[in-house]
Amino acid sequence: MEANKYTIISEPVKSNILAVKRVLHLTNAKIGEATGISGSTVSTYITGCREADVSWFDRFCEVYHLDTEWFYHGTGEPIFTEKPTSLETKNTDGSVARLRAVRKKLQLNQTEAAEKIGISRQHYSKIERGFCKISDRVAEKIEDGFGVGKEWLMYGNEARKTFPISKGIIDFLWDNESERKRLWKMIEKKKSSQDAAGNDPR
Repeated sequence: MEANKYTIISEPVKSNILAVKRVLHLTNAKIGEATGISGSTVSTYITGCREADVSWFDRFCEVYHLDTEWFYHGTGEPIFTEKPTSLETKNTDGSVARLRAVRKKLQLNQTEAAEKIGISRQHYSKIERGFCKISDRVAEKIEDGFGVGKEWLMYGNEARKTFPISKGIIDFLWDNESERKRLWKMIEKKKSSQDAAGNDPR
C-alpha cells in the first residue's frame, strides 16, 4: 500500500515551524517563496486547514538547514546543521532585483526558473533571496535560459540587456558556418557604410 503523501501537521512540528519563523524573522510569504509554494498555502498547512505535502517538510528543513531529528522529534530552540541563510550576509549589488524582475516578467516561479537555467531550486532560492552571489557560470546559464545579457544582469548595463551574445548563440554560430558567413558579411557591410559616412566631406 502506498504511503500517504499528505498529512495534517502535528502539534510538535507546528511548534517547531513557528519557532523557526520567530528565530529567522520569517513570514509565511517568505517561507512559501523559498520552498516553492504560496504563502497562503503555508498558512493553511500551519493552521491545519489543509493537509500538507509530506515532501514539503523535508524541503523546509533543507532550505533552512534544520536538523531533521530536531524538526520531527525535538523541542526547544531550532537546531541548525549549518548557518541558516536568513542570518548570512546579503548580496545587495542590484543583480538580485534584476534577476527577480526578469523572472516575474517571464511568469515563472522559482522552481520553474531553476529548471529553465539548470540549477537546483535551493541554489536559485538562495540567489534570489540575496544569500548567494551569482557566479559567472550561473550568469551564463541565466543569459541562455532567460535571454538577458550577463553584463546587464551583473552590472546593470542597459545597452546589453536584450538579444545577448550568449554561449548558446556562440556555439550555434560555430556549428553553422553558413550563418557565421552571413553574419560576418552583414557586419562588414555595416562597418563599410559607417566608414563611408565618416569620410563624407559634407
